[in-house]
Amino acid sequence: MPAPLGASIHHPLAAAMCCGAQSGVVTSMSLGGICDEILLQTLGLERFHGVTILGSNSPEWVIADIGAIMAGGLAVGVYSTSSPEACGYIAANCEANVVVVEDNAQLSKILQVQKQLPHLKAIIQYRDSLEEKRPNVYTWEEFMELGRTVPDSQLDSIIRSQCVNHCCTLIYTSGTTGTPKGVMLSHNNGSLLPTLKEVRPTFLFAVPHVWEKMEEKLKATFSQSPLVKRKLVEWARGIGLQASYSRLDGSRIKQPDVEGTSELCCWGCHVFMGYLGMEAATQEALDKAGWLRTGDLACCDPDGFRYIVGKIKELVITAGRKNIAPVPIEEAVKREVPIISNAILVGDGRKFLSMLLTLKCKVDPESGAPLDELSPEAMQFFQELGSQATRVSEVLSTRDPAVYQAIQQGVEQVNQRALSRTHHVQKWAVLPRDFSIAGGELGPTAKLKCRVVLGAYETRISGCYQD
Repeated sequence: MPAPLGASIHHPLAAAMCCGAQSGVVTSMSLGGICDEILLQTLGLERFHGVTILGSNSPEWVIADIGAIMAGGLAVGVYSTSSPEACGYIAANCEANVVVVEDNAQLSKILQVQKQLPHLKAIIQYRDSLEEKRPNVYTWEEFMELGRTVPDSQLDSIIRSQCVNHCCTLIYTSGTTGTPKGVMLSHNNGSLLPTLKEVRPTFLFAVPHVWEKMEEKLKATFSQSPLVKRKLVEWARGIGLQASYSRLDGSRIKQPDVEGTSELCCWGCHVFMGYLGMEAATQEALDKAGWLRTGDLACCDPDGFRYIVGKIKELVITAGRKNIAPVPIEEAVKREVPIISNAILVGDGRKFLSMLLTLKCKVDPESGAPLDELSPEAMQFFQELGSQATRVSEVLSTRDPAVYQAIQQGVEQVNQRALSRTHHVQKWAVLPRDFSIAGGELGPTAKLKCRVVLGAYETRISGCYQD
């Protein structure tokens, strides 16, 4: 990690970090100098102990992250929306010596669990003034001043002692399926920089939920825009999103079934080192040869292209012992019925498949919670059907004939293209509200918590299977 900061020697005035219009640009030389000054050993940081960073995106966040790595510690980012208990668990698990927080609200979370953190030696707050002075709690300015008193030779010695295969950062899983696990990543990036120069990538990557929400926002914004803007959006949509990736020497499909579908495995220097302090979980994720079991279901076409079609843990196994990947069916329904926001296939241990659906609605800009009011896209779709509904509750209370008929027709279209009758969705139910992080149905990274949803709507699901 320290190597990229050497760019300050050759390109001292090059932009290393942009901080918005008001804060301006931090040059390579300035960033390198700042990172040199934040010697965390002055606060008692030991090698391979954590430095947890709790706050929103900011220059201080980036500087603390780089500084932790340069000092031989483990940089650990924590979601700013995490509860005090979640913050405490991560800080304890990585044996954090230092915690960096954004403001008094985030500081309060750490103070609530401080007694559970035996390795904690210092807390640094980089925004707002401290509400009260506490032992070993520093402002950002106080922390920077401590670093300026340390000779450069001490930092150089620490950097020289680091190896490419040393762990330098931890990324904790969202905990969607259980306790968060610390994913260990080393300094080793292989030939990333030369590869980027050669390939010059033009693709952006994100989980599907992010793209879906961006599309909804664009549609809502441009539905009332002039014709030229709408045409521009339609042109941009033609670029498309790719749901597959090309042949890679570092990946394989392990023991494919008769349909060519099985678990996707990866191998290479991009694969993580293991889970911190969790040997059993590491052995479950990595085989003896170092292949990562991704947990993704994938298939391969005759041209060698591989497609991810779902998760092994999400497989629906019916009462007839048929294994069904839910994602292709769920996505097909959403394409046929564009007012559907989320679709969850149900059928584990059941005689047939059913589906839970949510409608697209507006979202509270402050809390992120879904509102009862339908989205502009949904209302336009309803009007074209002849429905006057403007709220989800109206659709449910009247079982709006036009809306329910449109959904049923979409489901029937999907069933006609199904691999077999066992893949047919025979019943479905519309839920009273969409899923969200605030509601607990989505994790911090917008991953759907299927078990949470299935548990919350168990009665509704049972109703689909009553004779």
